[in-house]
Amino acid sequence: MSKHNLVYDGLPIHSVPEGVGLRVDAASLAVGGLVARPCSLAVADTDGLPMIELRAPFDCEEGWSVSNLSWAGPRLADALALAEPLSGAAWAQVISGDYAIRST
Repeated sequence: MSKHNLVYDGLPIHSVPEGVGLRVDAASLAVGGLVARPCSLAVADTDGLPMIELRAPFDCEEGWSVSNLSWAGPRLADALALAEPLSGAAWAQVISGDYAIRST
């Protein structure tokens, strides 16, 4: 069986490297490019956005997956709307550490 077909009952646990603080309240989302209002959104800035719940499979690019993961929080589209994307904006690139995805 390929490592890309493995399914785990739970998520793998990755330790936080020494010297790196883990604080959710310090997380932020920088929004720039083709927007009327470039901004950096803290977690508190998204508190007023509609919250959604989603149950869906999660496939990690590391090769593991969870078949029925439950997610809750604001939608990325609602957070990006706070920056007022211009009509020519056609895609978003999301980067976290060494990981990047591009979505249309």
